[in-house]
Amino acid sequence: MSNPFNRSMSDPFKEFVEEIARLAVPEEDTEENRGRREAAASESGTPISELDESDIVASADDEFLCSEVLALWALIRKARELVGQA
Repeated sequence: MSNPFNRSMSDPFKEFVEEIARLAVPEEDTEENRGRREAAASESGTPISELDESDIVASADDEFLCSEVLALWALIRKARELVGQA
């Protein structure tokens, strides 16, 4: 089955969606995410298998949280630009 996004999205919008899709989420098994899960488990006393996103956010350092907020704000600005072009 063909991907409906390839036919229906404009190039800038498709690129924006692809950019978002490349962002990491906590459940992905990367070295960085494993380290965050291990730290959250250690700080909360919760087994890694029982952690949720709030545990990971609660144990995150300021540098990580600031970088995530800046990335989110950049995506919001870009989305607003795309909507303005419609």
